[in-house]
Formats: sequence, structure tokens, C-alpha cells
Amino acid sequence: MKTDIFFRADGHNRMGVGHVMRSLALSRMLMRDFNCLVAIRNPNPALRTLARGLCHRLIELPETEDDLAEAALLAKHFLSGKEIVVLDGYHFGAEYQALMRRRGGPVVCIDDLHREPFVADLIINHAGGIRPEDYDAQPYTRFCLGPDYALLHKAYLEAARSRIRPNGHRVAFVCMGGADPHNDTLKVLHRLEASGFVRQCYVVLGPAYRHHEALRAYLQESSLSVMLLENLPPEHMVGYMRLCPLAVLPPSTVALEYCCVGGALYLHQTADNQNDLRRYLLGEGLAFDLAEFPVVQPERVNAVMTRQAEVFDGHSDVRLLRAFIHLENEMHCRLRPATIDDMMSFFRWANDPETRRQSFNSKPITLAEHKHWFSRKLFDPASYLYVLEFKGQPVGQIRFDLKERAVLSYSVAPEFRGRGFGTLLIERGLARLRQDVGEPLEVVGYVKAENAASNRAFRKLGFEPLPGAAPRQAVAYRLAVRR
Repeated sequence: MKTDIFFRADGHNRMGVGHVMRSLALSRMLMRDFNCLVAIRNPNPALRTLARGLCHRLIELPETEDDLAEAALLAKHFLSGKEIVVLDGYHFGAEYQALMRRRGGPVVCIDDLHREPFVADLIINHAGGIRPEDYDAQPYTRFCLGPDYALLHKAYLEAARSRIRPNGHRVAFVCMGGADPHNDTLKVLHRLEASGFVRQCYVVLGPAYRHHEALRAYLQESSLSVMLLENLPPEHMVGYMRLCPLAVLPPSTVALEYCCVGGALYLHQTADNQNDLRRYLLGEGLAFDLAEFPVVQPERVNAVMTRQAEVFDGHSDVRLLRAFIHLENEMHCRLRPATIDDMMSFFRWANDPETRRQSFNSKPITLAEHKHWFSRKLFDPASYLYVLEFKGQPVGQIRFDLKERAVLSYSVAPEFRGRGFGTLLIERGLARLRQDVGEPLEVVGYVKAENAASNRAFRKLGFEPLPGAAPRQAVAYRLAVRR
């Protein structure tokens, strides 16, 4: 059964819809592996339709001024403690996060300001140039920072993986976000018209735009050829972006979307929360300031497009899925001592072809040999055998044999490989060994040099190479374990 992810975000014509759009992009990334529920206060019809297509269930909440009362209500009626909660909004402060977290599941915050304290288990900020030290967070908080974790719809990620150079000439793409409360769309069009450089514009209006009358009045008198587009799905957005070799956008998610397509990006800031992303995009040579418009030197435009392709590789969905699978593993995994009932599971795991290939003795193990070995190890006071369970199902084993050092050996069931259980198995195993042995010791693990996954797991957990201690074509790792 899939784990639930409960998303909480809001969007309207005053606030904008950026928080909802980021959450829905993340929901779309995770829908295949998780059951995604999205809760929004009083969404307008366009937002309602959009949300229903990007999650498994939309929960419509009433308007309220009491955020903490809402948090208590959600925790009581919608959360069981077995789901991951994702919060995107400045009104979801530390108290709101704590109420969600006390229900039992991990809390993820999507943020772009790093101003307030956080008690979340994971913080996602896809603006570049941000460090964990910029946050007032907890020792247990982990971070997904920068464009490697860009919260973008799959249409943009696919565009980044197969870039097509825009084929228009002096054609501009303009989109000032989902709400554009101050009608910056009109300001940008005036700027483009005054430049005399742009001949045609594709202007995208969001679901909360409220200035149609003023915009139409301007267009009746303008010399620009403008096509107005509203509430475009991401696939259509990519199509129109590809028609435009230049774009004027706020330094927000839509700018990252255009970076995936590629072109001369000009930034027009519309809100204070765009400071970090503006600084990053300009500082990393990914965009120009609108004050420079137009940049006519081909080498400068080409340099920006080359840099965009380097930074936005189209694989942020893979990285974010990995982060959420790790949260799910931590929430639903438990390590327990092995028992005689685990004998056949150990036998099956030990004889898996890949396990045998990565073993120093690759000969298959007979059942008689295994029964003798397992019974002896299970009751040996110098051996510690543990089983990792995920949602009650055994997924791997780890063993420590205490000699001069504690020699570590582990394996993950073939059907559960690639989900990060190896690292978690070692991490939980070390913690349990520390608890059961109760004295300092050195742990050593031996890995074939070709076993990339195990080598990566040991290094990730702080193990250091032990020169000269391993057989040929192998690596020995050691870690001091203290109480």
C-alpha cells in the first residue's frame, strides 16, 4: 500500500499561486510512488481543475484566520501519523509545523525566504546559492537546496533533457505569474514596446489575473503584436516558450521553467521573496536584468543558454523522489534481532545471484550449509544478526562479528534494491550495535571495488578506507563506534 503525502498550500489573486504550483509540481513527480492529497483553502475554479489533474485527491478547506486551529483540525481528522506532510506557505510557521509533526509523520517545508525558525524534517528551496547555515532549523533537519531540486512539471524537465533552440526572431515570452496583483504584465509590455526591439509577444495570464480590462485597452493602442494566452497547461507553455528566443519573467518558478527550455531570459522582480532567486540567476550567468534589455551580442546570449543547459539537467524529479523515499523508509522501517524464523529469508538473500557475485566466495550455498551456519551464528555471543523490516516486511539483514574489530556484512533483498535500504540498514545497524554492545569498538566492512552501491553507502555514513586490510580488488572501510 502506498504511503500518503498530505500537501498543504494556498493561492489566490492577492497571494499569487506560486505556492500551489510548486506543491502540485512536486505532487506530479511523486504520484507514481505515493498517494498524493492536496489541501487548499477555497480554490478558484481554474485552480481546482488544475489541482485535480495533478494529485490523487483535492481537499477544499474553508477560509480561516486561525492557522493553528486549522492545523489541529487537520491533524485530528486528516492525519493518521503514517503520512508525510508537505507545507508550502509563509503562514505555516514553526508552531504549525510542530502540530503536524506531533501527529507522528515527517514534515517537509517548501520555502524561499529562510527567515523564520523551522522544525521540519526536510526543507526544499530550489533557489541557488542557499546553504543549510542560512536556516534556523533543527539538528535533524535535512535540506534539498538549489536547482538540482527544481520543483517543475515533467514537461519542463523533459524539455531540459532534449533542448530545442527557439526558432523565432524578436519574439518575446511574457508571464508575470499566476496572479500578477500589480499588473506588471502591462509595465513589461510598455518597456518592450518602447525598446523597438520586439515585434511580437506571447503573453500568458495566470488563473488569478484580474486586470483584463486595462490590458485590453492598452493592446488596442499598442504597436506590438500580442497573443494573450490564459491558464495554459505546462505542455503548451513549453510549446510557446520554444517559439520565443527571449523571455521577460519574474525571478520565480516560471524563470526556472524557461531555463529548462533555454533562451535569453530577462528578469523583472515583482515581490520581495524573489530576492534570492534573482541574485542567483544573475550571479550565475543564467539571466540578464531587464534594465539591460536588449542584449544584442550573440556571444553573451549563447553563454547564458549554455549555462542554463549546464545547471538545469532535467533530473530534479529523480533526486526529489529519492529524498521522499528516504523519508518513507525512515518512517516505516524498524530493525529487530534475527530469529530462527528468519533462516530461509537469509538463505534466499545469500543465494541471490548478485549477492553471490559481490561476495568474496561466490560459490552457491547449500541449504544444509546454511542451516548449520545460521544456527551457529544466531546463538554465538560474538555475533549480532539483525533484520530490517519495511511496513512489516523483511527487506534486508546486517550482521556484526566481534573479533579484534566488529566485522560488518549486510545484504538487501533483490526486490527492494535501489530504494536506499542499504544505507539505512547500516545506519540502523550501527545504532543498534552501539546499544547492544555498550562499549566503544571499531567497525570494519569489506567491499569489492566494483560494488558501487556498497562503496557509496559506506562513504556516505562516514566510513574511511583502511589501506592494506582488504583482499585484492576490494576496499576495506572502518568506523569508530562510540556510546
